[in-house]
Amino acid sequence: MSELKWVAAVIVISVIIAVLTYSLPDIFTRPSGDVTAEYIVTYDPHTGKLVERFTYRVSGGGYTMLYRFWKAPLSLEPLGEPHVQLIGVKCPPGAVPYAKDYAGRVATKGPWALEIKEKAYRSEAGCYFPGGVPPGSHVVAYEYVLVPPAEFDGTRYHINLKLADEHVPYTRVLVEIIVPRSEVERVYVHTPTYSIEVLEDRVKVEGWSLENQLLEIELVLAGKGYRVVEKPFNGDVLWEAEASNTAYTVAYQALVGAAWALRIAAVAAPAFFIALYLTRGRERGFTVPSYLHYVPNPSRKPWEVDLLFSGDATTIGPNALYATLLDLKRRGVINIEVSEEDVVLKLARWTDVELDEYERRVVDVIRWYGENGVLSFRKLEERVKDDEGLAREFSAVFGSLIRGMPWMSSYARRFLVKAGLRKYAIAAAILLFLGTVISLIALDEPAFRPCNVLLAAAMGGLIAQSIAIALPPEQVFGRWRDEAYKEFLEWQAFRSFLKDFAMIQKYRPDDLSIWQEWLVYGTALGVGEEVVRAMERLNIPAPAEAALIT
Repeated sequence: MSELKWVAAVIVISVIIAVLTYSLPDIFTRPSGDVTAEYIVTYDPHTGKLVERFTYRVSGGGYTMLYRFWKAPLSLEPLGEPHVQLIGVKCPPGAVPYAKDYAGRVATKGPWALEIKEKAYRSEAGCYFPGGVPPGSHVVAYEYVLVPPAEFDGTRYHINLKLADEHVPYTRVLVEIIVPRSEVERVYVHTPTYSIEVLEDRVKVEGWSLENQLLEIELVLAGKGYRVVEKPFNGDVLWEAEASNTAYTVAYQALVGAAWALRIAAVAAPAFFIALYLTRGRERGFTVPSYLHYVPNPSRKPWEVDLLFSGDATTIGPNALYATLLDLKRRGVINIEVSEEDVVLKLARWTDVELDEYERRVVDVIRWYGENGVLSFRKLEERVKDDEGLAREFSAVFGSLIRGMPWMSSYARRFLVKAGLRKYAIAAAILLFLGTVISLIALDEPAFRPCNVLLAAAMGGLIAQSIAIALPPEQVFGRWRDEAYKEFLEWQAFRSFLKDFAMIQKYRPDDLSIWQEWLVYGTALGVGEEVVRAMERLNIPAPAEAALIT
């Protein structure tokens, strides 16, 4: 793929990721599921009366109960400590109301007490459906007397009304606290996503809630006659409540701000990638024909061509080895015999031929693992089956020939003024992934929803962006040195020529050595098989060693 096509692909992918990163968090933070509910509450702190109304919408099967449970003790009788006293439960037709108090005692009608006792939590009330909860809308209502603890400093009461932190998604939340405006000093809501409105005769809290998102209301009241368990507080409850809630709100908003900053970064990434290409990746123009019917630079070794001009300019692949073997055969350094059962490499005149480091390693493999300069891969396979050490050693040595040697990366960078961004992109992706995992674990608390979801989604988008820019070859967001880019274009033009049979037919050479040269460099460029097919179609005998690549 050409450089511009790579850039276009990265930009298109990053734009898609940016759109998803911007839009998906709104979907993730929308209450949904097989069971959702509208949750409406009225609470009077003077009498303790608490009325809850759940309008459930059930779309899935397998449920037998619609219920709510309390972290505070649920009782059917008044207690001498903070508690929730259940007065009554109203269920849809066909359902049986029940309660399981803080001590595990079950109160219900009908023969289902044992089954309810096994399934229900302590301090739970709800409706049991003997035949299962049918899909549709179901209204469940509860009435309680709530007696919460309240810190009292002699002037003000601090009441913490924790309504839910383990629950189904709430598509709507409406909490009304019946208390005159004159008695209300402060109202705090956790999480801060809910809205607060203080009216003349009540406080209204509205919003929606994800599954298991905290719904908690703190009140600082200056009236009298509240139904609470009074706990003397040595200090100013208003100052204490203000300090703790300020710290929580700052932490929550900081996380939301971080999520938005990362979200904006993901959205801006396509423009950033374009700027990167224009400033450090775009090459100066060279005029090169679309097809070249000759080898652009015969002084280049085949492994060099594979390294620099085929795919990524800093890595080699198996074609480097195949092309080098064909070239060594062409130069008379080795002989190659290929059959259905075996591939045999034989050293010929290698001692009096100048070889580079890669070619020497290829010859060394034949010397080290062959017998008297003859390497039979069939025999070698039999030897390594019985020798684990030899198998590991050969795998490492042979692997360096097809995956590259340590010095090759620095050698390739001699042809690049600026390297690409892959290592930075991969490092960023790893760090962001670790940050996402840490965020999901550390912030997996009801008090930090849904900002933890927003943060994870934004980080996920940036991880995908980092992977996108790491995909192209190094030279796409790097720059070639001097006229190396011109040579790159020439090798691509030669590759295009070898892939086009009509062009080969037009410039068909009569000299077999030219065909052998085309086969060597075509293999280095990944089109060796096309050269062999062209020779067959033109009734030109392909060398036996061509079987290595077909």
